[in-house]
Amino acid sequence: MREFMALIRINFLSFLGALQKKKKGRYVGGVVMILFFVFIFGGSMSMQAVMSAYQLVVIYNLPRYAIFVGIVSSLAFSLLFGLMRATNSPTSKDADLLLAMPIRKSTVVLSKIITQYLFDAPILILLLLPTMIATFAFGGLQVDGLLRGVLAVLIIPVLSLTVSLLFGYLFSFIRERVPGGSIILTGITMVILLGYIVINMQTNTAFMRVAEMGPMQTTQTIEQFFPLRFLTYFITDGGLTDTVGTMAFIFAPFAVTLSLFASRYGRSEYQRRSKNRNLNFRVRPLRSTLLRIELKKYLASSLYVFNTAFGTIMMIAGTVAILVMGPDKVRSILEMDGDLPLQMSMSQIAAIIAVVFSFMGAMTITTPASISFEGKKFWIVRSLPIRVADILAAKLMLNILLFVPFVLICSFLVSVRFGLHPIEGLAFAILPAMVNITIAVAGLIINLLMPKLDWRNEAEIIKQSMSVMLAVLLGFAISATPIVMYFLLFARFGDSGLALAGFASSGFLMLILVIELLILFIPGKKIFENIPA
Repeated sequence: MREFMALIRINFLSFLGALQKKKKGRYVGGVVMILFFVFIFGGSMSMQAVMSAYQLVVIYNLPRYAIFVGIVSSLAFSLLFGLMRATNSPTSKDADLLLAMPIRKSTVVLSKIITQYLFDAPILILLLLPTMIATFAFGGLQVDGLLRGVLAVLIIPVLSLTVSLLFGYLFSFIRERVPGGSIILTGITMVILLGYIVINMQTNTAFMRVAEMGPMQTTQTIEQFFPLRFLTYFITDGGLTDTVGTMAFIFAPFAVTLSLFASRYGRSEYQRRSKNRNLNFRVRPLRSTLLRIELKKYLASSLYVFNTAFGTIMMIAGTVAILVMGPDKVRSILEMDGDLPLQMSMSQIAAIIAVVFSFMGAMTITTPASISFEGKKFWIVRSLPIRVADILAAKLMLNILLFVPFVLICSFLVSVRFGLHPIEGLAFAILPAMVNITIAVAGLIINLLMPKLDWRNEAEIIKQSMSVMLAVLLGFAISATPIVMYFLLFARFGDSGLALAGFASSGFLMLILVIELLILFIPGKKIFENIPA
């Protein structure tokens, strides 16, 4: 037991050491950023849970259905969370060292599993625990039901862990054995992500429609989802059959997956060798070659794509939905009530969509991790007889290629569908493109100042690094620029002020962009050359 606790402690110290990096300021900043994320995420989840529980328990008198809806939502996110974990390479850098020590393999494997649970569980608990507490507070659960609900909240993250281990094994097999496996996995994960978004949007509406039909229909709905029925009735009733079914549903797949993980732990990765002996001597332009290399590295990392292409996918899915629904339906949705007289103009709706596209552009940034992504091979990049400006430009162009062409096309289609004046359409198309480019350059500067080349896992630089966190926060602040500018300067001009605010914001961002480019290509060059490889 002492060895097990020591391994858990070492795992946590390794995580904290990655944040600290021998500088107290970065350690404190990393902790503050994590707490800030937990506070924002937990607060938003709690508010949604309270609102949903109030509506289902107090208004519709359906406490059991409220628990069921919370379980479905948390499980869906848990599966997605586990899938995101699985996209990361499951290799362990310290496996050989740990297995060479006089410690049982089962102890080592169990310490790794428990550590991952402790890292993942808090976020997943924040999804479901507020539902249990809110349902209890509104009179939908007794004290014993609340205690069972808390127990269910603690064990549901095990399903996410099961998905992570299982898909991690499958993805590892594809990545190692199938030619172009990394790119194939990238496509698979993006399709799954898009499917999750579409299904999640539809299920929220479907749940409320079922609630309006009454208790009989909600009971039939719960009965149709056989495994989830165990969880729901375990919390609300606590019967023996439901308790056994719940434990089997959660822990039986976990036991099988854990044995598979343990059997592969410590094995070296399979190295696939190409049989192609042909040499390609085709000469390409330097900048296009550098961009091609960046694109290949980007597509080869499913985790990188999964975490940076989310905004583009959301924007494309939203554009398709807008084109299908049409202006009138979109306007009725924005006005919250389709029975009210339609008051919003097409220009106002298009302006809202442009702001939403801008926030999606703030989510689509690859540059805060592009320098760090080179890792221990950074010395190779720096030793090449290539100008630093060309290397930085290639990394910047990858970000632009990922978002700007798509936002221009989506904005054009929305403008045509809404019948906007070409000037208005131009203003609403340029704004999110400028937001994305401005944030992309800022992210590259931040990564130059705060590189992390000694990472052991891609997640450390793509999801957990300080440069990514700062770039995301800065991106959301920049995305709010047109909103602030409109209400401060152009609100009195009515609909005409919307286009003016778009052009003014784009001009302001252009000024910032020029300053950023001067910083990137003048002192940034020196910083790049002085990064310790």
